[in-house]
Amino acid sequence: MLPLMDELRSSILATLALYDGFGLPLTAMWVYEKLIHPARFAKNSVQPDGWKLSDVREMLDALIEQKKIVHINGFYFLQHSRVSFEDVIEREKIAAQKWKQLVRLGWWLQAVPFVRAVFVSGSMALGNPDTASDFDVVVVTRAGRLYTCRLLLSLVTTLMGARRTRHEHVAPDKFCFNHYLTDDGLALSHHSLYAAAVYNDLISILGGDDVVERFYAANPWLLQYFVRVPIHRAYVRKTVATSPFLSKVRMIEEWCLNGALGGVLEWTLRNWQQRRIFANPATRAPGGRVIANDRQLEFHPHSAEKAILEEYNAFTKQSGAFWNYHEADSGLSRPR
Repeated sequence: MLPLMDELRSSILATLALYDGFGLPLTAMWVYEKLIHPARFAKNSVQPDGWKLSDVREMLDALIEQKKIVHINGFYFLQHSRVSFEDVIEREKIAAQKWKQLVRLGWWLQAVPFVRAVFVSGSMALGNPDTASDFDVVVVTRAGRLYTCRLLLSLVTTLMGARRTRHEHVAPDKFCFNHYLTDDGLALSHHSLYAAAVYNDLISILGGDDVVERFYAANPWLLQYFVRVPIHRAYVRKTVATSPFLSKVRMIEEWCLNGALGGVLEWTLRNWQQRRIFANPATRAPGGRVIANDRQLEFHPHSAEKAILEEYNAFTKQSGAFWNYHEADSGLSRPR
């Protein structure tokens, strides 16, 4: 069996390679927090629970000496990374400005009925947006009101001029509602290293801690890909300020839509929206995924998953340190 430090070395290289595909170099702390589980590629059982931040730092120093990685002002890059330090600094500045806009716009979402939580994903959650980046979000809705919530959320953000439409190829500083989950359907059924990385880095801006904890408790498969998930570590949440007035508005709206009339409306909206979704050619486009059922709406018709995993697999194969290791995608191009 390989020594445990050899497994840590491989885990660090794999982690840097994965996030290089996302255009994100990592600090030592980020490497420690985002470590890919060595069971993904180890031939024997590995228990990495004893790895400490000091072990990670020591191995990073060794990899620098071996000229496998480079270190610039606290960030670690693969030797031939496509990301430059100048890009990192510029995107940190862009992210700081965009977060102010996102939180300001997100304040209004607490008035939308049946919204239980809003998570930010994508480049904003990773902290490396560019000027053209939109705001990818995952919305948790109340069970039984998924399609009503989606329509009202779209209506409110459209009136605000803050919703990305399907006709906009670039929509900076607009919400892109590409994933909805009901609060009784938080378990994700499509698993991959890419998906785990996306959902491992969600940032909650709206909703109680109980929803965050329930989401990660419902997805223990994340620990098959990463040593840690956010529920086991302290992480920054950029939350919107609670508005008692908007919360009261939401409660009144929900009271009005909770009865039989709300049920009929949900049934009507479900049928109408599903017909539109499945009639759209993008729903069956190769290389992506669209889901529309009673517990989930997912709109990723042109996912970056395949390209990022292909680049990642090419690195692990070329390095020669990962045996017969290969990561598959989460099962794209199958509409549901």
